[in-house]
This record gives sequence, C-alpha cells and structure tokens, in this order.
Amino acid sequence: MFTRMRSNKFVRPIGLICLIGLIPSVTSAASTKVYFSAPTQVMTGQEFLVAVFIDSDVDLNAYSVEISYSSNVEPTTFDWRGSIIDLRPDQPRSTGSGGVFFEGGSLSPFASEGGKLITLNFKALQEGNVEFGFARAEVFLADGQGTKITPESNSIQMTAVSAGALPAGDSAAVVAGQPLSEVAMPDVTPPEIKEVSLTQDPFDTHQKIFGFIVSDDDSGVRSVEGRLRTVLFWSDWASVQNPMAVSGSVWSVALRVTDGAGNISERVLYDWGAFARRIAPFIAIVAAVVSFLIWFFRRRATRNITNT
Repeated sequence: MFTRMRSNKFVRPIGLICLIGLIPSVTSAASTKVYFSAPTQVMTGQEFLVAVFIDSDVDLNAYSVEISYSSNVEPTTFDWRGSIIDLRPDQPRSTGSGGVFFEGGSLSPFASEGGKLITLNFKALQEGNVEFGFARAEVFLADGQGTKITPESNSIQMTAVSAGALPAGDSAAVVAGQPLSEVAMPDVTPPEIKEVSLTQDPFDTHQKIFGFIVSDDDSGVRSVEGRLRTVLFWSDWASVQNPMAVSGSVWSVALRVTDGAGNISERVLYDWGAFARRIAPFIAIVAAVVSFLIWFFRRRATRNITNT
C-alpha cells in the first residue's frame, strides 16, 4: 500500500544525492519525454494498471516524478519489476492531494526508448472521465554534475464505466496486466552482485578505484555499503557510490547490498599484492621478535641446566 506524505517537501536521501549531485543545474530537453501506458476504459470497482515510461537520447541516472490522478480513482499498490530504477531510497507515497510521488536512480545510465519507471495499480471508484498527468517530473543527467532536465510530458484520459456498460468482449482488455496478488508477492530473492573491482588509479598512484555493479529485479536496491582493510581490522560499514577512490594501502574491500525487502548480499575482494606490501613487513617483524624470544628462553634454559 501507499503511505501518505505529511507535506510536499522532500529531503533527498544521501544515496540519491550521490547520483545527481549536490546543486544540480536546470535545463530543458525535448529529446527526453515521460508518458503513460494505460487502458482507455476501466470498470468501476475493479483494478487496472498504469505504467510510467521514459524516452531519452541522453544518459540519465536519476528520476523524481509526481503523477496526478482524478478523484474517482485511488492508488492501491505498485510494481517495480522491469523498471530501469534499481536504486530506490523509498517506496512510492501518496501526496494526500490526488498524487503519487516516487524517485530513484539507475546504477547504469539510461539512454533509449521505452524505459519503464514504475507500474501503479489503481482502483476505479465511480463512473466518469479519469485523467492522469504529471504534477512534477525531473530527471538528471549522468554527467557527474547532477544536471537537472525537465522532460516533455503529456496527460492521458480514460473512462470509468459500470460493468454492464462495456461492449461485449471488451472485459478482458479493460483490466490489463497481472492481478494484484502477484504484484504484491513478497521478495525473497537477495540482490545480485554482478561485479566488484579494486584497481589502481591510472592518474594517481597513491589511490585505487573501487567499483561495482549490482541489481535487484524485484524490490530494487535500497542501499549499497562498503568497508575496507588497510592493516588487520575492518573499517565500519558506510554508504558507497560507484566508482569510489580509496587509499592505495587498501588490500581488502567488502560490499554489502540490501534490497527493498531487506534481503542482503555480500562480497569480499582481496588485493594480495597490496597485502604482501602492507602486512608482510609487520608479520616479518612479529616473526623476528617471536624467534628472538624463543632463542632467548632456550638459551636461558640451557644455562640453568649447565649451572645445576
């Protein structure tokens, strides 16, 4: 179900800020468009699906959208499956004034046609005309600067009718897509960690580049955290972005990915060359001290035996 927002003000989570930048500039782009896909007629008392899509010929990686709808329908649930949004800091929320707000990011930049953002499930309450529109739509370029784009958008209209008013044979086309019970299926599959890398920065020999590719086709990636080892002990878990510069002395990294349902996947990566350079001298010193202590106590024990 949707949760109600207390106000229309929204503070972006840190993970999304990392994707779009702290102070985005604003441009308009006719080459980027958001739009709906929905039936033209629906039956009162039944549910129907409204999908939100985007077309773009420039690379995008973050999206913030609020859709509006008529008072004779109400949102019931939502479905992220098939969405290009795989980093979702929060679930869609009702604004309390005939609107639904959602946002998120793409770990891989999107520049194509027919990118699904989300599928929303609505229920028709009364007969009459139904209109869906975009109260606000903002998308952000994957340019490292968080450049904001206001995409082109259009509203759509449909008609809500009683079951007896539908033409014969049209009932199957009115309620399209999957039933609500399937949309609401729990996500028990952990997110997928497709790749983790720790490579030398070609421009700075004193640091390395930590990169990863993760995804979750069900409830989406909620958070990505990492921790490092430069000596013997791990650092604390902290939010990470892709890619990320780390100290050249790091010899082990761990990645923890959590999806929207709370499922977790982890991966650990080692740089044994860095381990040898960082830890081997310490181990050699410890080994030398231990060897000396063994020699010292053996010699002392031999002297004691000789004196007796």
